[in-house]
Amino acid sequence: MVIAEFRFLHFGYSGSLSVSDANLVSKIQEHINQGRRQELF
Repeated sequence: MVIAEFRFLHFGYSGSLSVSDANLVSKIQEHINQGRRQELF
């Protein structure tokens, strides 16, 4: 079982997520990485 906590500040929204599903964790990490890439360009 994977438990991960994400803290985010994006477009003025802030919060934290607790996720215990490994597939969901990897999807969220992908979205975060894509968001960071888009912000850099």
